[in-house]
Parts: sequence; structure tokens; C-alpha cells
Amino acid sequence: MILDTVLSILIVSYYFPPDGAVGAKRMARFCQYLPEFGIRPIVLTIDQASCETIDPSLESPGHVQIERVRPRTTFLEWYRRRSERRVVLQKVRLGGSNFGTVDSELQFGLRRHFFAFLQLPDMQRGWYRPAINAAARIVTNSHVDALLSSGPPWTAHAVGHTIARRFNVPWIADFRDQWASDPWRRYSHNSQGSPAWRDKLDLWIEDRWVRHAGLVICATNHQRESLLRAHSNLGGNRVVVIQNGYDRRPENCSSRTNSKSEQRVFLHAGNLYGGRRIAVFCRAIASLVRDGKLSADNAMFSLMGEVAPDIEREARNSTPELFDSGMIAFHARVDWKRARQRLEQADVLLIFQGDHPTAIPAKFYEYLQTGKPILALVGNGALGEIVLRTRSGIVVDPNDQNGIATAIEQVLRAQPRTRQEAELSARQFDFRNLTAELAANVRALVR
Repeated sequence: MILDTVLSILIVSYYFPPDGAVGAKRMARFCQYLPEFGIRPIVLTIDQASCETIDPSLESPGHVQIERVRPRTTFLEWYRRRSERRVVLQKVRLGGSNFGTVDSELQFGLRRHFFAFLQLPDMQRGWYRPAINAAARIVTNSHVDALLSSGPPWTAHAVGHTIARRFNVPWIADFRDQWASDPWRRYSHNSQGSPAWRDKLDLWIEDRWVRHAGLVICATNHQRESLLRAHSNLGGNRVVVIQNGYDRRPENCSSRTNSKSEQRVFLHAGNLYGGRRIAVFCRAIASLVRDGKLSADNAMFSLMGEVAPDIEREARNSTPELFDSGMIAFHARVDWKRARQRLEQADVLLIFQGDHPTAIPAKFYEYLQTGKPILALVGNGALGEIVLRTRSGIVVDPNDQNGIATAIEQVLRAQPRTRQEAELSARQFDFRNLTAELAANVRALVR
């Protein structure tokens, strides 16, 4: 697409390839396609040495100017590293997970409040000042028509808000997830939940952000409605929905489905934390085994990604025999190229979303284009609705053991959709089409 006016947009995104965080993909794909719509992206992100995980299979768009800035080490980060060294033996006993490694003493008394203050707005606050300096330099030395920040982490929005006010640049705040009104806040701060004052303060900060932003982007309609309820002065005309999406599969990519006489593979690709608990699911599998409907010979459940220690412990204690036999197994996270291969080789794709009503995990969109049946364990809300609307799988209450057992039997009988059928239902989530929506909103904002 050739447009008379080429715009420049500064994108503030803590996560960007080769960072393996799921949030890196959304911004990378937008940057890949924005030039097609006459918009030149400039990316401000962290330096590669500061990335928690490096995924070599995630490549940065080659035509994009990228400015990488190292975060400062905060007191909390120093304390966290010190605590991790102290509990390294405990981590080994729990299977090497990176979750929950901060000293458990932080849960108690004044320490909880003190550390909640040090995490304002989040653990990445050490990036704020270096990012402000770098963004100011970019805006001063380059022509920038608009600014887009993507959170979480919410420090990116703090940067976007400051730069937008200082240089009077039209600002777009991209909320990939909820923050102040997130129902899973109760799992934050070592699973003790946020102190009441933090909840109020975060809501006040978020209100300042959304009132100043020229445009607010949400990832689901449910999230948009929640944000509008939380901020009564926010006009609905300034809040739009641009969903997550997927990268097109390579043309030579082929799916494999086992015959009913072979072992069927159920795969969950992603981390298990917060409300993504799986003990009831494990007990449902155990009930099918007891009834002779499943066995380790004909079904295998692979949980690929990092797991919070309490979730793993609860699952193993609920059905130790299934883990001992290997019928249910935890596997380490792999890079996206290998993860995609595992998706193609699986028979059923799992999503554990607990009771979260507004979020649709990014993995859903990747699952969708494979055509494999999806089994979503989730309460009422955005994820369940989109699974049913796309006719891509079965939705079941994550706390209904009998319902889960029935759903497992049903999904085993489901036939994978053809590649053409899968691509037809997934076409609306192609990142090129989503980027066209973003570009239209950017142009409307700076007009």
C-alpha cells in the first residue's frame, strides 16, 4: 500500500524480540506490517542482556529502527537476586521453576507494604528513567507523529505518559492485559494480593493514563467494558479493541494427527500461574483411568512451560500415580519454533484460564490456525465465548470434575478441521489485518 503521507510512530515496549516473552510478539508483528500502511515504527525496548528469556526463533523485523536501553538495577531487583541465591536449594526441590522465589518473609507485616511500594508500578520500574532519557532523545532528534506504549509491564505506560505530556505527542496506550481492575490481582505479591492502598493508587494512576491518552487499545471486548466501568470519565469513543493474532503458518507446515489406535497427545503450551490450576483436571483424568476409558497407552498429557510451585505441588499430590506413570508430565519451555512443531504434532490443545473473565491468552490464536480441537477450562467470559464462536473446541468449567471428564471424552471424538477450514475461521486474526486496524486508528488520531 502506498500512501502520500508517511507517519512515524515511537513504540515503547519493554518486550521485543529476541525476548521470548509472549508480549514481544504483538509489537513485533505490528512493526513488521506498519510500513505497508505508510507508518514507520521506531522501537524503544530493553537491551538484549536484560531479557529474561532469549528466543532465537523470534526475529526482529529487519527494517525497523530499534533503540535498546538497559534498565537500572533497583533495590528490589538486588533483593530478589539475593533471595534467589538463598533459596536455590528450595528451587531445585520444586523442579527449577522461576516462580515464587522471593523470600517468603515478604508476605508478612510491614514488609509486604514496603515491597508493594517498591514495585510501583511493577518490578520493571528500573527501566523508567533510562527509557525516558532515550525517548526524549528520539523525539528531539527525529520526527515523531505519535507514540504507542504497550503494557504490561506498566512501566511502559509510565514512560508513554511522561513523554506524551512533555512533548505534546499524541499517545496510544495499548493494554494487552488488565491492570488496576485485573481480577487476578489477588495472586500478586507472593499470592497475598495487593494491599488495599496499592489497589486504590494503581486505579488512580491508571485513571490519569487513560484520561490523557488520545486512544486506549484493549485486547478483548470484555476488557474494554471492564476498563470503561472502572473509569467513568473515560469516553467509549477513545477505547477500541484490537485483538491478539497469529503469524501465518509456513506453506510447507503440515499437521499430524494420531490414529485412534495410537497414543493421543493433549498439549498445553504456556506457563501455569495465578488461577490456572490443574488439580481438578488431573482428578478428572484419574476418574477416566479408573473407569477404563483412558490409559497411559492411549493418552498422554503434556504441560509445556514454567509452573508455579504451588500449582505443581497441588497437581502432583492430587494424582501422584498419573505423574509416576508419565501419563501427565511437565516439560520445560521451548522456543517458539519448536513450540509450533509440538502444536502441529498434538491431537488436542489445552487452555487453562481459571475464572479470568476478560482475557484471551495469546496461545488461543496460535492454536486456532492449527485446526486441532481445543479444550478450554475456563469460567464465563471472553475466552469461552470466542472458542464457541469460532467452533474451535469445547469449553468446560475448570472446577467441574465430571464435566471435564465428559469433555475429554468428547474432544477425543472430535475431528480436526481441514487447513482450509482452520484458516477461514482464523483469517480475522491475521496480524496483517490487525495492523491495518491499528494504522487506521493512528492516522485518525494524528489527523
